[in-house]
Amino acid sequence: TPESHQGVNTLRALLLAGLFGVRDYVQADPVGDEDIEAAKRVSKLIMFGLERPGNFRTNFETLGDSLIFGLGSYSGRWRNDTRLVPRRFPVPDPTGQDQFLKDPETGAILSVLRNVEVPVHDDPSLDGDDLFDTWFDPSANRFDQLAYKIKRFKIRNEELETLKDDPDWDKEGIAEVLRTDANERPVGPDGDNHPKLLTENLTLEDTKEVRKYGYYGGWKFEGQVPKEVADKIDGINHRGTVIIKIVNGYVIQAIQSPERDGQIQGGAITILPTGRGIYGLSPLTVVRYLQDVSDTQLILTTQALIESVYQNYLIGGDQGPNFARDLETRQPREVFTLQGDVDQ
Repeated sequence: TPESHQGVNTLRALLLAGLFGVRDYVQADPVGDEDIEAAKRVSKLIMFGLERPGNFRTNFETLGDSLIFGLGSYSGRWRNDTRLVPRRFPVPDPTGQDQFLKDPETGAILSVLRNVEVPVHDDPSLDGDDLFDTWFDPSANRFDQLAYKIKRFKIRNEELETLKDDPDWDKEGIAEVLRTDANERPVGPDGDNHPKLLTENLTLEDTKEVRKYGYYGGWKFEGQVPKEVADKIDGINHRGTVIIKIVNGYVIQAIQSPERDGQIQGGAITILPTGRGIYGLSPLTVVRYLQDVSDTQLILTTQALIESVYQNYLIGGDQGPNFARDLETRQPREVFTLQGDVDQ
């Protein structure tokens, strides 16, 4: 309802103002005299990561999910995007008299425009998790206790073609996937075919022809795997956290997680933890419950006030129709004289 969204946005704004209002709010705990300087560096690194473009929006969305669903989750990664973009390059002097050619009139160095591949983003990135497409280890009560996390994702055939030459991706697995048809969506661990996997806000009827656009639905597993599974994958150690991406039954990526503490990359925000699972109690549910209780109390109080002013009477039929009509139209505190017994 609009009232619910207004309440959530108000709480979310207050929480963000409290967190981001002070720039040095993140502090690492030093352990021992030798870790004091290291703790300062860690604090600066964390603040640097939170100030990257898009991370504020991620925290805004994560806080909103925690207020609505009782849990907000995000994933952390190092994002490196390379694009073909135009760049100007100085023109070398073919005579060798000078390093670059210059305009004889202005003396400015002449340049040409060329398309080159350059990294346009090379920074830490925080991405919000869609809770409709994310499954957590049900045995964990806190995020740092998670043994694994599973996410549904979508990827296009053109992107898979580009990733075939990436050393961090499985070239043979991608080739096998591209030989198959793009599916609509994989079935979730709970047997649910959620329509939000491929294209946001599309229904089942809308996504019937989605395979024409080359979309593949897959799974991203992040966590610990048994030793017998790790032995079948080159370069994977079962004692650490691994990241495995599967599309149509084929592994397209299997790498060791770069997280040095062995934990899952990312974090979670729980406003009202219950201690029985990673999901907490939704504050919005509590607000709506209290609002319902308040509305009920208001209705009962109003009804009691009406009953106290306009009281109900049971009278006999021998009083006549005139008295009944006068009783219905009486004013507050108007007194009637009755004969016989009256039950109020």
